[in-house]
Amino acid sequence: MKNRVMDALRKGKRGVDYMDIRIGEGVSTAIGIRNKEVEDVTRPRSFGGSVRALYKGGWGFAAFTRMDQLSEAVEKAKRFSKLIAGSKSMLAEVPVVRDIVKTSDNEKDFLDKSLNEKVKILKQYDKVAWTVGPEVVNVNVSYGDSLTWKLFVSSEGSVIEQEKALVYSLVQVTAKKSGVVGRYHIHLTDTNFAALMNREEEVLTAARTAVKLTRVPQVKSGSYEVILDPLLAGVFAHEAFGHLSEGDNVYENPQLARVMKLGKRFGSPLLTIYDDPSALGFRGSYKYDDEGVVASRAVLLDKGVLAGRMHSRETAGKMGEKPNGHARAAGVRTVPIVRMGITRIASGESSFEEMLTGIERGLYCINWQAGNTDHERFTFTAGYAREINNGKLGGIVRDVKLTGNLFETLKNVSMVGREEVIAGGTCGKMGQYIPENSAAPHVRISKVEVIGV
Repeated sequence: MKNRVMDALRKGKRGVDYMDIRIGEGVSTAIGIRNKEVEDVTRPRSFGGSVRALYKGGWGFAAFTRMDQLSEAVEKAKRFSKLIAGSKSMLAEVPVVRDIVKTSDNEKDFLDKSLNEKVKILKQYDKVAWTVGPEVVNVNVSYGDSLTWKLFVSSEGSVIEQEKALVYSLVQVTAKKSGVVGRYHIHLTDTNFAALMNREEEVLTAARTAVKLTRVPQVKSGSYEVILDPLLAGVFAHEAFGHLSEGDNVYENPQLARVMKLGKRFGSPLLTIYDDPSALGFRGSYKYDDEGVVASRAVLLDKGVLAGRMHSRETAGKMGEKPNGHARAAGVRTVPIVRMGITRIASGESSFEEMLTGIERGLYCINWQAGNTDHERFTFTAGYAREINNGKLGGIVRDVKLTGNLFETLKNVSMVGREEVIAGGTCGKMGQYIPENSAAPHVRISKVEVIGV
């Protein structure tokens, strides 16, 4: 198969500035339990590929599902590139790579488990959540795993094979009492199957939290000093700042480009944010991106100063910046675009106890429910919050929505915790959904607007 792809590339690359071909195959499992019933059990196999051709700045793209369609896809991609050709192709130079990347046995331990074993464990967690009480009205337990193989070849000479294992499980609990709805979720694993085992106590805690949220008051609107727990801080860094630092978003939006000037101060000197997918073994990690570029750390905010951004080869070339391996595709039949991998807030020096000290009226915001951003404006909903009164943790409040201007909020970061927590998720952009991670310690912010009652 590899020889067929390389032969098609050799014949097809004539007459264009650049060409690459990706093919891949995989097997996956998906299980969903809702309302005490196993609703979804799928075990699909997949195969496919795509061809990209670049000619005078114009990209042509063609996907295929069978190897006998490869030659036709090559010709289509070339033809499309010439239909939209502009003036000049601009790809940042990168080394030619020949490599084979294998995943570890630990990461693909789910291959040794039968479908019945997987379903049995998930049904047990579903059963545990329902035992909490009659207030529980809905429990969703989801699970997915996959093992994929990808081949990347380019007209510049790179030939890269990569294997990737993924496993993921989530429990979501909804409770209702006297018309008040409480929701809470936990991730059971995003590293390997072994981490899925013996999590009954955490499932119980999640269900009890959902029920508890039906009995507590809504937060009162106002300006608060807040502490974000690592889960919410990580999501905040990803959604509110990470997407603003993706090279295509900046290059294609002149207004954003004027704002996101390298060297400009955007945040507290205590705050450093970077994206580094090269730490293998996590949901968002990889050795090479989908353009064959080695994954490397992209420091986005360095002690409060805008230091860089994530790039594809094209955005790096057009912006005169260094490529860092952040072009990712949801599959081999989709176009690589600039994406995050593992977005991190660098650890600081403050303990949680030190963060509490001196807060007269504040909130400790725990976990997350939802979030959205519109350029520099953000709104995030915490899972719940505990009040902070004179440096002491108090009662629980619900429906905690944090909102404000991103850049002002980043400047208001007053403490950063010592211990980082990494969590996995799925990120959507331009219709493509990819696995990612966010990692952060606790973060204290001196002023945040909270929407409540």
